[in-house]
Amino acid sequence: MRAECHPRKCDFPIFSGPVITPRVRCEDYAMSTLNPTRPWTATSAMPTLSVLDLEEAVHFYEVLGFQEKWRFPDADRAPAGAAPRWTHACLQMGQVCVLLALHDPADGPVPPQSVYLFLRDVGEYYSHLRLLLGDELEEIGDKHYGMRDFCLTDPWGHSLTFGEPLRASTEVR
Repeated sequence: MRAECHPRKCDFPIFSGPVITPRVRCEDYAMSTLNPTRPWTATSAMPTLSVLDLEEAVHFYEVLGFQEKWRFPDADRAPAGAAPRWTHACLQMGQVCVLLALHDPADGPVPPQSVYLFLRDVGEYYSHLRLLLGDELEEIGDKHYGMRDFCLTDPWGHSLTFGEPLRASTEVR
């Protein structure tokens, strides 16, 4: 699809890239096939978490119960004749995938992210992690927003919160 640039106050980007940011006029968008009132449904999300050591990160997330699904090398940056260096790893727990991406320290510190993972039997999961990680975990608790959850911070500063609704009827909006 090709988007045309229309510099107007109500414009918003629908694509972005390193070279141009195509835009669509608001009135064109409302009548286009990209209209958000169409009943599309997102089926999953895969947060990307930057790490300084991919092997250490894969091990850390495996301790949390994730399973490695695949790795991706950066073949373009490998010296001639050398094996490509692994730069990305996808790990999965249930229906949730997390993408670990090797961060170049020359780009500054790792930008910390926050991820909330919905889990069944979060109390049992918490007890399991407590045996593995000890007192490093925040206490699990029932929160005013209708969730029972706890949070931990990985070695790269990413905040991971694991939780489940207090009642089966609790709706997340």
